[in-house]
Amino acid sequence: MTPRQAKLLAYIRAYQGEHDGASPTLKQMSAEIGGGNHTTAFNMIAKLERAGLIIKSGWRSYSFPPAKCCPNCGCNLEAA
Repeated sequence: MTPRQAKLLAYIRAYQGEHDGASPTLKQMSAEIGGGNHTTAFNMIAKLERAGLIIKSGWRSYSFPPAKCCPNCGCNLEAA
């Protein structure tokens, strides 16, 4: 996992914890990882999903319940 992917994963988890499980928008995620366009955030999310670290729920919903925690991601959450 890259440092930017770890930062994004930690951000999604923190955001969900503060917003009753709701996930941030692609715009919010893009801003968190240093700007750029939505495609960058979308591609990072796809990589995290392929790695089994997040689960996309729904067709247009960007809700990412943590599937498991990488021991080196820095999110300080226990493995699911």
